[in-house]
Amino acid sequence: MRVAGEPNAKQCTKCKRELPLAAFARDKNRRDGLQVHCRECVAEYSAAHYRRRREVVGKSVRAKVEVPAGQKFCRTCGEVKPHSEWHRNATASDGLSTRCKACRAIQGRQDHLKRRYGLTEAEREELIAS
Repeated sequence: MRVAGEPNAKQCTKCKRELPLAAFARDKNRRDGLQVHCRECVAEYSAAHYRRRREVVGKSVRAKVEVPAGQKFCRTCGEVKPHSEWHRNATASDGLSTRCKACRAIQGRQDHLKRRYGLTEAEREELIAS
């Protein structure tokens, strides 16, 4: 369904806007080779469907946190920190670890105490106090 005036435009059947062809994903089963809904509408539907399915199963849906460029949100401590506060991880999509340096250090100490001595942080503090 190309617009007669613009050969490089198509109308989205959901939002009814005329958009450039680049705004539509490919679909080899369609005559024009493009999906009928624009990428924005598909993303909107996918996000809503994801939330609905997670709620049906009884799982929580994490809220998306807006973060400025050059920073990242730590889900462990709940803070937004600059990239300098993160260890590098070459396998991650953004090249950074999942937890900030401070949270990794805390977790590392807890793991060391548990692995080496079989103690938790609270049990260690109790031993020191007595």
